[in-house]
Amino acid sequence: MINKLINKNILFGIVLFSLLSMNVNALSYYGFTDKFGYTINETIVYTGYIDTNINGSVDIYLIDASENVYASDSVSITSPANFTKNISTASVSSSGEYYIKANFSFNNTTYQSYSLIRISRASRFIISTDKAFYSPGETVSVNVRAEDSTGSVVIGEPISVKLVYASNYSTISSANGTTGSSGSYSTSFTLPSAQGTYIIVVNDGVASKTIEASIFDIVAFPGDENKNPKFKFGPGDRVYVFISLLDANKTAYAGQETIKINFTYPNGTSLSSQLLYSGSMINTSYVADAKGKYTVEASALSNSKSSSFTFSVEDYELKVTLYRGTDETSTFFQNELVNASVKVYNITTGEIITSTISGAWSFTVLNQNLNPIASIPNTTSKYPDNSYRFDFNTSLNEGYYYLRVRLNNSETVVPFTVGKFIAESVPVDQNYNPKNVFIGNKQVVRILTTITSKTGYMNITNVSVVDVATQDGTSIKSGLTFNTSFVSYKGVVAGLVEFAAPPNGGWYYIKIKANNNYDSETWFLVRIYSVCAQLSNYRWFISSSESANISMKVSDARDLGFIEDITKNTSTGGNYTGYGIYDCFYDRSSNISSVVSITVSKVINIENMEDVTNKIPSLPTVTTDTNGIANLSIPAPVGNWQGGSYLVEFTLRDENDNTDKGYGW
Repeated sequence: MINKLINKNILFGIVLFSLLSMNVNALSYYGFTDKFGYTINETIVYTGYIDTNINGSVDIYLIDASENVYASDSVSITSPANFTKNISTASVSSSGEYYIKANFSFNNTTYQSYSLIRISRASRFIISTDKAFYSPGETVSVNVRAEDSTGSVVIGEPISVKLVYASNYSTISSANGTTGSSGSYSTSFTLPSAQGTYIIVVNDGVASKTIEASIFDIVAFPGDENKNPKFKFGPGDRVYVFISLLDANKTAYAGQETIKINFTYPNGTSLSSQLLYSGSMINTSYVADAKGKYTVEASALSNSKSSSFTFSVEDYELKVTLYRGTDETSTFFQNELVNASVKVYNITTGEIITSTISGAWSFTVLNQNLNPIASIPNTTSKYPDNSYRFDFNTSLNEGYYYLRVRLNNSETVVPFTVGKFIAESVPVDQNYNPKNVFIGNKQVVRILTTITSKTGYMNITNVSVVDVATQDGTSIKSGLTFNTSFVSYKGVVAGLVEFAAPPNGGWYYIKIKANNNYDSETWFLVRIYSVCAQLSNYRWFISSSESANISMKVSDARDLGFIEDITKNTSTGGNYTGYGIYDCFYDRSSNISSVVSITVSKVINIENMEDVTNKIPSLPTVTTDTNGIANLSIPAPVGNWQGGSYLVEFTLRDENDNTDKGYGW
């Protein structure tokens, strides 16, 4: 006789998995694993408890659904006992559902328990959706990306996706498939017609993401009287709280709603007030006298939507920079000397404080969990550039760390990493000078990779591309051809990856693996065209009901070579061409190799970040002449233009179907 029980109840988001509870002839056996999901080559920690002396052994097996055995172990039981066994997954070759089987005999009866687990080739599943929140009944586009422990994509990974209610985890709909060449699997679900919170669950809870369906979302932030976001204030400053309601298309919610605001002081006391929202941003203000952290929550009375934030009132604003010698960096070697510089600013005025500060300094190194691990002696000295400098040595252990700097009640925390070796990838030109802007279809992208240790550079023996992706995360690696080689650089061998610049404009991310073990990543920009756009007739303003008439000039992209801090350069096309937004039509020869179609793809009020694209009756599309000149007119949105500046995004498409983006104000 065989008694068998399989428990497949899974609590999403909870890694402790209850496996077995049975009572037969006063015998009880319980077993559980340390979590539900594992990767191949990971160790399963299995714990069992038996309350009876069976005078025998409990045999433990790792099996699949067909009971093929991948690992086994046993434990002798001569008295009621707890036991723990480590089971290796190294012999597993494919992803899927597996079981830990416990088998034992007692009083001529054989007992078996089966504990469901999942083993995957992927160590991480990244869930992305096309929006942050949705309207009831809207379709949700879901993408699941599978990566291994090195960050490389996993092709052919089985994926199950469920849309469930957050309240009871009951399934609304589901889909199954495998990851493709990009390491991703995509599907879509239709949300229920009711407002509520829902969860996207991957592979029975290995990964999950919460989404909300609501007729509006609340956006709240602190700032100054000019609507500039600000999270640190000086004692006695007036703090403005700005609140917007946006629908799922990020346009201003057109209805009315009563908003309750709870303003909590550092000592725990709070004030409550209510504001009526009627289609546009609302605000209120408070005087923050006490130093410390404040919490503000804005909530809608008609549903559960809320938005909260914290801000602090401090004496100073501290800005910390870390150096290796004179080079600014956030990556250091083990037991390396770090040179730290702190500049102190007046929070209210934003000006650097030039007088000597006699406050109490405190410097602490924190581990990746933000727990203090070392205090740094206060040896600060004031320098002519009004900075305060001190040194400290990094840990002997590799990992992620933080430096916490305090001056009186003011505090800031900056991250840094410590490693034995540091891999770095840099976009370069043919002479290995920094170059992070490339012309699509015309130039070769070159990525130079080096590895350094505390004593200097080390030779690269192999180099490969892990992935190349657009700024929205779409992998394009499969469509590129890479040439890898080794070159002499600073007296050692560096790795070089070369490939043709992608045909479409935009930012691209590339991840490189060197010497089979060291990952590095960087960004580069591809330009097809340069765009200049401005209000026609050199106007600066329009009225609320006017159409925005825009004059544009498009030319073939020029080779700019290098843009400092490209990851922060997100504003206008003028930044890429060298033109100012109002002087880009000065006399210069035209250079355009194709007639280009221009479509207005996005219009955003940058004062309140409202996307008014869907409120515009018709988005214009025009075509340049052979000199690259075009004029277009953007009608006023429904409800007219609100006060503020607007960012316009243009999508360009040429006769060869190559695309690029341009921007204007």
